Amino acid sequence: MSVSPLEVSAVLLAGGESRRFGPQDKALLEWEGRTILEHLLERLRAVFADRVYLSAPRERPYPQDVPRLEDRFRGVGPLAGIHAAFKRTRTPYLFVLACDMPFVNEAFLRWLIAHPPAEALVPTVGGMYMPLCARYARSALEPLVVALKLGRRRVQDWLETLEIEPVPIESSPFPPEILLNINTPEAYHKARELLASGALHIPR
Repeated sequence: MSVSPLEVSAVLLAGGESRRFGPQDKALLEWEGRTILEHLLERLRAVFADRVYLSAPRERPYPQDVPRLEDRFRGVGPLAGIHAAFKRTRTPYLFVLACDMPFVNEAFLRWLIAHPPAEALVPTVGGMYMPLCARYARSALEPLVVALKLGRRRVQDWLETLEIEPVPIESSPFPPEILLNINTPEAYHKARELLASGALHIPR
């Protein structure tokens, strides 16, 4: 049994400080004529319609037509945004996506979320979990609250309390590069070069 997109809400995490980028906001980096943030919001909306939320500070110059989430737990990184999204939404599942994964497209989103029910459906690349491009069941909220109250801020700490269904990207129709994240200026330039080369073939 597969999961329908109608059973899933989505949150785009854009609240990080991008320390390795210095003062530049990586969500606002240029990607094919627009910002990465705009591209990802468009792709999420194509799949999840009006069930898309943005986890980001109010003062950031992001699109105003997307509901923004206020973190109850301050200064704890991505877990705060995931918690806020769970509290705001009512669907059985929540899809979480970081704002620094520009190759993620609509086809990949539909393919991933359609997998059978699981508490944490998490892609892997080379055996490494990619928890910020993953689908979580509502049952994952309680362990998340416990982790936050105990001061456990790492996503990995929360992940270890869940029943994980790994999805090896190597066994999918998609290349591993679809989950490339741009944590540094060097990674951004590499991604731009890869895009311009035309050598990366991603199903659409």
